[in-house]
Amino acid sequence: MKNNENGNVLVYVLIAVGLMAAITFAVSRDGGGQQAERMDDTRADLLATQLIQHVASAEQVIYHMTQWGTDYADLKFDLPGTVDYNTDVTNQVYHPQGGGLQVPTYSDDVFEGSATRGWQWQNLTNVEWSPTIATDLIYSFVDVSRPICEKINEELLASSAVPIMDGGLSNRFIHDVMPNGDFAVSVCTECENIKSMCVSHQTGTRYAFYTIIGSR
Repeated sequence: MKNNENGNVLVYVLIAVGLMAAITFAVSRDGGGQQAERMDDTRADLLATQLIQHVASAEQVIYHMTQWGTDYADLKFDLPGTVDYNTDVTNQVYHPQGGGLQVPTYSDDVFEGSATRGWQWQNLTNVEWSPTIATDLIYSFVDVSRPICEKINEELLASSAVPIMDGGLSNRFIHDVMPNGDFAVSVCTECENIKSMCVSHQTGTRYAFYTIIGSR
């Protein structure tokens, strides 16, 4: 009788161990997925903040350059290593003899698309809601990923919604793309009077974080 009881206890113990193992596996798998999701969300938050902070630095640099006598139309944004970087250095935003703005490097997960990645500038187009019809200065991070785009708007505007532009991003945010198009209300109704936000191309395949740094 005692042997039977011992056998029954052993069976119960084995069943309990099996159940615990199954529960532990299920919990760990679910927890791992949630943890990965939280990490992705945290990284998107961090990268959005970094992009916003870089814009703040750019605004300070450009403000000082214009106070020193550089006109918005004369500002240059040639990156280190490019042909024109050492040309007219006092007007170069990134050059140490000019503005000295540092441009951080980014990993591929910051971007979505590959047309023209990274920081771009435009000073040949007019922003319709600016004070005059003169050209303005727009500084943009082009081809940013959708999750980071949403985080940028959430941080700046308390909403993760991404407005869709009824027109091209490139000819409004990139200097050497022709023809230049005015940044008009008809192109982006929700952009009116918004200095800085992230928007989507009408196809929903490209995103750009723009800031109107110089409004004339």
